[in-house]
Parts: sequence; C-alpha cells; structure tokens
Amino acid sequence: ERLIVAALNRDAAATRRTLPAALSTLPDDEAGRRIAVVFRAMAQLGTGDAAGALATIGPVTPSLREYDAVLARAEIALAARQWDDAVAGFTWVRDHVRA
Repeated sequence: ERLIVAALNRDAAATRRTLPAALSTLPDDEAGRRIAVVFRAMAQLGTGDAAGALATIGPVTPSLREYDAVLARAEIALAARQWDDAVAGFTWVRDHVRA
C-alpha cells in the first residue's frame, strides 16, 4: 500500500524506497509476477514517467483475475492523459467492483 500511495502522490523518493519491500512480499508464482508488473509500473508513475508506466504495464484484458491491473492501468492512463483508456478502465472497475 505504501508503494501505491507514494506513486499516486508522485513521491519519487518514497516510491524508490518502497518498491523493493513491496516486491519482496510477493509469492513466486504467476499471480506474484503479475502483481510485480503492476508494482513496477506504479513505481514508474511515482517517478513521473506515466508513458513508461503504461509501456511497462502494457495492455490488460479486463477480468476479475486482473482487477488490480485494470485499476492500476486506468490510474496510469489518467496520469498519461490517455482519456479514453482511463475512462474504459474506470468504467470496467465501476461495473465489476468487488462486493
């Protein structure tokens, strides 16, 4: 959570400081690797590189399994001023929010 907060606040120092700890908590499996990509993309966002963050996270197929990635990509798209992508992501999240 600290990494995400730092990234959304564009706090580059905190982002760099918290990324290693965030990555170290992930399991060494497919789900962990997917979240690692999200964490790395959010870290790029935190350093002000929204375009790089979009490239890192890449396309995300909306699904409940990819919920966190869909939300992160929407946030990154918003920061990158990719309005259509941001709206599509946030709309999907709104329509599929976890109960």
